[in-house]
This record gives sequence, structure tokens and C-alpha cells, in this order.
Amino acid sequence: SFGEEQPIYTFAYDDALGQDGTLHDPNANNLSTAVITIGDLSGTNVPNPYADDTIYTVTPFIGDGSTVIYNGKPLEYGESIEGVTIPFTVTVNGEVANIYIRDGFVRPYYDGAYGIVIDHTNNTAANITFPGVPKAE
Repeated sequence: SFGEEQPIYTFAYDDALGQDGTLHDPNANNLSTAVITIGDLSGTNVPNPYADDTIYTVTPFIGDGSTVIYNGKPLEYGESIEGVTIPFTVTVNGEVANIYIRDGFVRPYYDGAYGIVIDHTNNTAANITFPGVPKAE
């Protein structure tokens, strides 16, 4: 439920096509159920981004003021780590981040995860950039 005050815009080209794809829920206090049915997937390769047995070499690039811990030790800027398995679990400024290198995503998501950038240098190596700590205003 998204509430009467929080419309959901469902179509990117509404204005150009003269359509309104905005959803409003006038009954925000009574949650509704949405059901999505997917047809037969027989013969379809459905990838599993969590299954990756590749052994990686990771080179971290750490922004100003950030601390990244891996296996109980702080990582050093530009110092490669060999033998990394998935998920590459690090603590970034106190937040645990599970990094999936092949498909390039971080779980669980948190505000600081947005700035983590995974750059494949080849099939078994990646540079990972961790954001710096925002400056106080």
C-alpha cells in the first residue's frame, strides 16, 4: 500500500502519449494484495547471481575518511587481495556489505552502498571503489 498521498507513476511516457499511468490508493488503511503470475519457464535459463564459484583478485580504492574491514583487518588503498570468494563480505564504515562481483551488486542495501563501484578488470579480477565519508556541512 502506498497511500493516497503517495501516487506511483507507472509509465515513463505518460505525458508524451497523453495517458495517465498514475496509481492512487484511496483505501490506504486497508492493505491490498498484488499477485503476479509468471508463465511456464521450461527451457529458460534463470541466472542465480548469488552462485559464483570464481576466485577473485580484488583491488580496493577507498575514499577519504572511510574504513573498510575484510577478515578483521583494514584494507589499504590500492593493495590487491587474492583468493576472494563470493560474497566478498566487508564492513564499510560500520556497515556490513556483501559484494557480488560478477553481477556487480551489494546486499544488504544501505545508504553508503550506493557509492560502492565494482569495475571488472577481467573475469577473475576487479577494482572496487568505496566512497569517502561525506564532509560535515
